[in-house]
Amino acid sequence: TAFGDMTITDFNPAEDNLVMFYPSGATAPDPADLSFTVDATSGNLVLNQTVGPDSFPLIELEGVGAGEITVADISFASEDQIDPMIEAVVFP
Repeated sequence: TAFGDMTITDFNPAEDNLVMFYPSGATAPDPADLSFTVDATSGNLVLNQTVGPDSFPLIELEGVGAGEITVADISFASEDQIDPMIEAVVFP
């Protein structure tokens, strides 16, 4: 699988949250650099990130169509926030 060539097969916008992690100590991605497009072949929603003049696919949300989720629905967390988040879910 190439970098960014990931598919989430069971994402449900009514039940799930999309969290984008970034390296500890780094600045969170700018939401203005993110966009959703619809894949012409599958009809699935694809999250893209723009870096300079280029846009790269990050993830494909299988079965999710246009308008079901927006960039405003994405949460951002640094990698050092991962363990506490997992502990809160696994050991409530």
